[in-house]
Amino acid sequence: MPNRQTPRGPGSVTHGAEVMPGDASSWRGAGRIAALAALLAASGPALAQPSDRPIEICVDHRGGYVGSIDIDAFQRSGLPVIKLITRSNFLLGQRHCVTAPAGAVGVRVSAYSDTGFNIVHACHISLFPVVATTVTMRGTSFHPYCTR
Repeated sequence: MPNRQTPRGPGSVTHGAEVMPGDASSWRGAGRIAALAALLAASGPALAQPSDRPIEICVDHRGGYVGSIDIDAFQRSGLPVIKLITRSNFLLGQRHCVTAPAGAVGVRVSAYSDTGFNIVHACHISLFPVVATTVTMRGTSFHPYCTR
């Protein structure tokens, strides 16, 4: 069937091959795709496999501000989150590394800038599955950001 645009109502257009109601195989295929999409959307990072060994996560501070960091490790569903570090007064040029334990399914690194007036969010970086990573804090007090 040729590729065409088929109107489906006021203002809507569907691109691709036209599917006719009598074409049962097309409808079954569309149902399978919808079911798979729903399964993937519902599962998300929960299906991440736990690490089989401890993994090092590091944060380098290269920004022009006093920073703070939080690093949390996530275990299987139902188990508590493990606080790996909460650190304030993290200064330019400093590096801090932590080890995510074996069995962790994910890690979240959160970094912040202390402007002297308030705390500005620099980044949240989530690692699902857990991989050895260095997060680098960059930017200025009012425009902090991170790279990985």
